[in-house]
Amino acid sequence: MSISIPNVRFLALAALAACILGAGQAAQAAAVTIGTVTGGNCFPLSCGISANTHYQQVYSAAAFGGPITIGEIDFFQTLFVGGSQAAGTYTFSLSHAARAVNALDTVDFARNIGADSTLFGIFTLADTGAPATLQFTGASFFYDGIGDLLLDIQVTGFAASSSPSQAFYDAMNGDSGGLFSRAHDFGIGFTGYGLVTHFAAAPVPEPSALALVVLGHSSMGIVGWTDAGPLISTSLTVYWWAPWATWILQIMPLFFVAGGAVNARSWRTTRDPYASWLWRRVARLMRPVWVYLIIMAPVSGLVSLLAPQGFAEPLLALATQLLWFIGVYVMVCALTPLGVRAHTVNPLLGPTALLAGVILFDWLRLGVGVAPLGLINFVLVWALAAQLGMLFDEGLLRRWRGTGVAVVAIAANLLLVTYGPYPRSMVGMRGEPFSNMTPPSLVLALHTVALAGLVGAARPALARFAAGRRVWTGTTAINLTAMTLYLWHLPVLIALYAGLHAVALDRPVEWAADGYPVPGPGFWLWTLAFLAVYLACVAGVVRLMWPAEVGRLPGWDRPARTGPTDGRRLPGEAARSASAGIGAALIGIGTLMLAAIGLVGFPTRVTSFAGIPLNAVAAIGLMALGGLLVRQAGSSRIPEGATNGNRVLH
Repeated sequence: MSISIPNVRFLALAALAACILGAGQAAQAAAVTIGTVTGGNCFPLSCGISANTHYQQVYSAAAFGGPITIGEIDFFQTLFVGGSQAAGTYTFSLSHAARAVNALDTVDFARNIGADSTLFGIFTLADTGAPATLQFTGASFFYDGIGDLLLDIQVTGFAASSSPSQAFYDAMNGDSGGLFSRAHDFGIGFTGYGLVTHFAAAPVPEPSALALVVLGHSSMGIVGWTDAGPLISTSLTVYWWAPWATWILQIMPLFFVAGGAVNARSWRTTRDPYASWLWRRVARLMRPVWVYLIIMAPVSGLVSLLAPQGFAEPLLALATQLLWFIGVYVMVCALTPLGVRAHTVNPLLGPTALLAGVILFDWLRLGVGVAPLGLINFVLVWALAAQLGMLFDEGLLRRWRGTGVAVVAIAANLLLVTYGPYPRSMVGMRGEPFSNMTPPSLVLALHTVALAGLVGAARPALARFAAGRRVWTGTTAINLTAMTLYLWHLPVLIALYAGLHAVALDRPVEWAADGYPVPGPGFWLWTLAFLAVYLACVAGVVRLMWPAEVGRLPGWDRPARTGPTDGRRLPGEAARSASAGIGAALIGIGTLMLAAIGLVGFPTRVTSFAGIPLNAVAAIGLMALGGLLVRQAGSSRIPEGATNGNRVLH
């Protein structure tokens, strides 16, 4: 079959997008701390004089030194320790400041806020002991380093505190030297005042490559309808060169490389106990997942009940397919302290040990025939990517090192797919004996090494290319809604396939000799119109569901538990750490189960994967149990009727 010009163009554009989005990851700062502690200040995290308090702090662009996608904001206690936070609801927003450092309007705060003001997150603080690191993780905000940055904090729900002590966080009180200044509606001190602030990249995988994921799923997926129901295929099975193209288009490992770098930095700088540190990440990652399942599980059960047999199953099987990523990421995140420790001993220790483990379990799966053991590579391969992220972050894969690593990994993969049992494709494709993705194989592990090496080698050039504002315009919009987009783009695609079929507007397909659909005449031209409708629908659903990503979920969200500021381990800390780790493992296992079985026939259907019986209700139950374990170990309960006493400020 001939190669269609639109398909070639799409793959070329996808490859270019991968390069641009990879450049984004390379160009950004991973973290920056602005200010040097010269004093302490309780504004606005411990001192409050009214039921509604407004605080703003503006940071000089010169202090950042370049662009950063902010996903975490931290404040510290090092000079003065102890005290308690003011209980209340804190709404954080970020924007390019409309007024510069030492020029904020201290009366009309709206005049300081930039046109791109974006909700970072809504956080509830308890009247508990102030932590050594007060960490806020929210929606990603891309700051391009051009113009000053404004942090806007509005506090509501103050009540009288049960503790008379105030917490003083690291600050510069009038002596910031142009690094930052503040405005507020209580107390005194504006010019040169502010809290020492740590900005870090989002503690979730770099989300900018989601554009390629969404376009790939919607463009390359093919649905053909028969009297028995839909058959799902992909255009990648049509062209002889398509499996090789996946060596360029399979960029999922870069999500874990980025996440590994960011999580390692966060763990090295945190003063929180392990359980609290892990809870902060799990709380944000799983919040939109719970909302997704609350909606999709009953909807899928109803569709399975009402739809003709054979019609719902193929499409609903896709509804949870991508959840594997979140579950695996939680497990890999939980292993961060171990990975950092191994990296500290020797940067090559972690990657070498993990690669050896991948080889062992691939041999047990493919050579010995013990298929379930191959599932362990879901953790080992993606933990390998996280370890490579630490190498990347420290510049150990720059230039010739990265190039050499990539060449060796690609050469090894060519040998494995030519003379070994492995398929050529880096994604699952019909007609191949098994998938290199499910579970991840040695070939995918080496592909991960190659990608990390290539991005590391090209880092200087990519950083220069991606430093401009225009490159980030589209990326920023995606970053702000990353988890929502990731979760909901497939249900939208499923609904669109079904809806277009109901009105006889399917994309034209032909039928291959094996009985599966392939692109028919006009398929790619029709795809352009399909994409326009699809992206409009995705935008609407993301706009509707995005608040679940950054808002507060009743029954789930709690502030993280704090530990001693002097680094001591409290009694029971080891047990809490173990509980949090077990919880993360259960979340991962349950999510992998749910990704494999889908929501078809919810809640009664039972199927098997690698010889293991699976049920959606049991999978969600494991996820919920794991979430509760992490929550119980790492969070603190907000006291009822907590107040701050309305103390007088000076």
